[in-house]
Amino acid sequence: MDERAQSPPQGDACYVYAIARPRGEHTLGPLPVVGIWPQAPVCASACGDLLALYSRVPLSEFAPAALESHLEDTDWTLALVLAHQKVLSALLDGYTLIPLRYCSLYGSESQVQAMLAQHVETFASTLERLQGALEWGVKLYCDRRSLVESLAANSPTFQAQREQI
Repeated sequence: MDERAQSPPQGDACYVYAIARPRGEHTLGPLPVVGIWPQAPVCASACGDLLALYSRVPLSEFAPAALESHLEDTDWTLALVLAHQKVLSALLDGYTLIPLRYCSLYGSESQVQAMLAQHVETFASTLERLQGALEWGVKLYCDRRSLVESLAANSPTFQAQREQI
């Protein structure tokens, strides 16, 4: 057996959280010191006044084969999804953001730069449209059984459909 085929990939990749533009005086604001990975502070790569906000993450954990395996582990995935969201939340006050999908990975900072350059007009116009806007989220949690019972007891539409069934 070839031992090289079984050893984890070496090096790192760039995990990109968002494309951004600083709010206010157009200066780089503070970036989170903890990113998606514990020893991975958030960094910025600039293209004009656009920034890609990213962290360097180990390929041993984020290369395609390793990532595919990790994504099957709900605890691992939940922890990283929450860390991703925490970084985005920490950036909201100082930056206008275009959030990228969870696990947006690039092999190097030069690949991040190439992506910025390729989409510079789209990113710039989107950030212009979002300037000054705030993102709000609402999450609802309910006890399904109680909800169904309440609807059955109080909703004429629900009662009529039940009778029809």
